[in-house]
Order: sequence, then structure tokens, then C-alpha cells
Amino acid sequence: MSGTEPSEEGDGDHLLDLTVAEEDPALRDDPSRVATETRTIDEAQEKVRGRLAQWLTGAVVVLVLFLAVGVAAGWLTPDEVEKVAAVMLSPLIGLAGSAAGFYFGQRQQ
Repeated sequence: MSGTEPSEEGDGDHLLDLTVAEEDPALRDDPSRVATETRTIDEAQEKVRGRLAQWLTGAVVVLVLFLAVGVAAGWLTPDEVEKVAAVMLSPLIGLAGSAAGFYFGQRQQ
């Protein structure tokens, strides 16, 4: 099979036969390219994990600072801070901790 053949309906549509493995000539010439592409994917995943951990940690810091400034400036009462912390801060700290743990756990392997 050539990979694409006209359909039985004869209207010119083509079917792609995914069971036929077409060899990449670049891989035949340079087999180290596979390792390089895998390393590139790993590096990209590492960057995304790091950014995610940084953004979530930054969000926790910003929220804590907002709450502290709000109380100091008199915009928020301690009861309001407690409610905001229960609704927003607790889940955000959990997410940040999970992301940081996953990030640093993957780096050690």
C-alpha cells in the first residue's frame, strides 16, 4: 500500500493508511536526532513545570499581601480576611504546594 489510496466511492477522496510505517529519511541519516528531540520535549516540560510552580507561588504571595494591606488599611475586617482565606487562600496554597512538590520531585529523578 502506498499510504493513500482513492476511496471505494471513487469521488477522489483519499484514505490514509496509518498501519504503514513510513520511515523518516532524516532519522536514517542521523539517529541521534531522536534523542535530541526527546531531550527538547523534556526541557520544555521542565520549563512549563517551573513556570507553573512560580505562578502559583506568586499568586499565594500576592493574595497574602493583598489581605495584609487590606487589614492594615482598614479595607477588610479580620472576619472578611478569614472568609477570603478559607475560600481562596487554602485551595491556592494546596495547588502551589502540589505544583512545587511535583516540580522538585521530577527534578530529582
